[in-house]
Amino acid sequence: MLRSDPPSFQIADVIVQTLVALGVRHYCICPGSRSTPLVLNIWRDASASHTIHHDERSAAFQALGRSLTTGDASAVVTTSGTAVAELLPATVEASQSNVPLVLLTADRPARLRGTGSNQTILQPGIFGPYVRAELDVPAIVSDHDEWQRELSDQVTLLVQSASGPRPGPVHLNAQFDKPFEPAELARRATAACPKNESPEPHAHMDLSDEVRSALVQSSRGVIVVGPNRIGPPMLDAVHALSVSTAMPIVADPLSGCRFPVGTRCNVVSHGDALLQAGLLENLRPDLIVRFGSLPVSTRLIAWWSANLSTGGTHIYVNNTGEVHDDTNAITEYVAGDPVSFCHEAGKLQHPEVSRQGWLSRWQELNALAERTVRMCSAASPRWDLGTVRTLIERLGANTILIAGNSLPIRLLDSAGIGLRDGVILGNRGASGIDGLLATALGVAGATSKQVVLLIGDVSMLHDVGSLAEVRRQNVANLCCVVLNNDGGRIFERLPVTDLADVAEQLFVAPHGLDFAGLASAFGLDHRLVSELSSLDVALSDAMDGPPTSILEVRTSAADDLAWERHYIDLLRHAGAS
Repeated sequence: MLRSDPPSFQIADVIVQTLVALGVRHYCICPGSRSTPLVLNIWRDASASHTIHHDERSAAFQALGRSLTTGDASAVVTTSGTAVAELLPATVEASQSNVPLVLLTADRPARLRGTGSNQTILQPGIFGPYVRAELDVPAIVSDHDEWQRELSDQVTLLVQSASGPRPGPVHLNAQFDKPFEPAELARRATAACPKNESPEPHAHMDLSDEVRSALVQSSRGVIVVGPNRIGPPMLDAVHALSVSTAMPIVADPLSGCRFPVGTRCNVVSHGDALLQAGLLENLRPDLIVRFGSLPVSTRLIAWWSANLSTGGTHIYVNNTGEVHDDTNAITEYVAGDPVSFCHEAGKLQHPEVSRQGWLSRWQELNALAERTVRMCSAASPRWDLGTVRTLIERLGANTILIAGNSLPIRLLDSAGIGLRDGVILGNRGASGIDGLLATALGVAGATSKQVVLLIGDVSMLHDVGSLAEVRRQNVANLCCVVLNNDGGRIFERLPVTDLADVAEQLFVAPHGLDFAGLASAFGLDHRLVSELSSLDVALSDAMDGPPTSILEVRTSAADDLAWERHYIDLLRHAGAS
């Protein structure tokens, strides 16, 4: 940076250098004039990578996908005006799911706000409570020499808010006045900067007397692990706690706990189906120990709330300061590191003998559900649950599966199996159907692993603009598995379906479309699967063939619902015998 550079370029230079030094290395750039100073400084920084995007909404979700994959904040860069508003859906998701994200928006000078000036809106505060912090940088450069350090310090504090105890999005709004370009532009070689390291978890945690008493005295405890970006230390700690306390682990599909290895045999992965079949009515817990966000299964939430309403303890462990509890069931909140909690709780003396029968019953029922769903999957050529199980069994190491919202994530929950040596991700912060393909693109861009997106037809149509990004970015490691049941068929599982005269028109809203023409329009490979028997071969071809494929699985909503009911009926009768 030269003193002869215009103020806008000097300001952007300090911002970008500070961001890169703090570990914000990738920038999803949406072309625009006002953001020129930021874009040019990103371009010339050798330690910064970038991708170009035509759609701000899609770009924000791709940045989110990158952050979700790496754990480090990525940034999305936009010009001023409504382009900024396009970032809101991804911002909400990042906020709700605690994913670090930097919203780097260019703005016109503050003097133009409220004057009717073209492409000028009130950008500060536009994201409301969904950003952890925000910074509005004025368009002027101070006369004193300390302004660069002061601005860098402000940016540093902002980024620390994105990756702090409660990670999430932050908004850096930079006002720029013309001119935007420097007289001379050259690439800047920046030395690699150390990654911001999260503080190590505390080795010791002091448990309250109430928590200690509940853990020791319980004879019917259950560990619940909800959606959680769980790492090996926590995975091992949760399973060790389960073994030492003889408590089953009811694991959400996004918990990272679904696949049992070695001694990890206490996992209950069919909790929702067992509840639907009424087989857990007599298993009434006196203790719930819960980690992560609220699970996908609303039946599970209703079950613990009903059983603990007249007594018992619900311990929630979280180190972000958030409380995920929509039924006010939590009685003891532990604000601290989950790994440390598991270590301390596991040291307590527990009545193992009285608990072993409790654990065994959970294991027996889970095994029964697994046998039943396996039998139904083998018998049905067109059952969505069988499709999802086949998909999971086909995938393995070096794979990331991204679960779409609405029906796909619920099918994944009901499938009852985890991904062997792989990772399952999903946008469950706000659980919207928006930006799912864009998120998958971000994940694929941040890893060399094979990425598979399991998505519904309506969600895919909602994010169709991101298909252009797939082709333009030459994404080579993404396969989109689209469950096409012709509309929002999840509504057929809800009470509104009883209003037969309006449910089809107003809620299911069939579209009558297939994805072959759509794939062709964007130059992507397309494969159609109509029966479960051909899915495995199609998956192999799709992942080993062209760079990016759309694998369309045509399903029958009527057949799917009939088979689901048949499965639950079989499970209910088997459990009662």
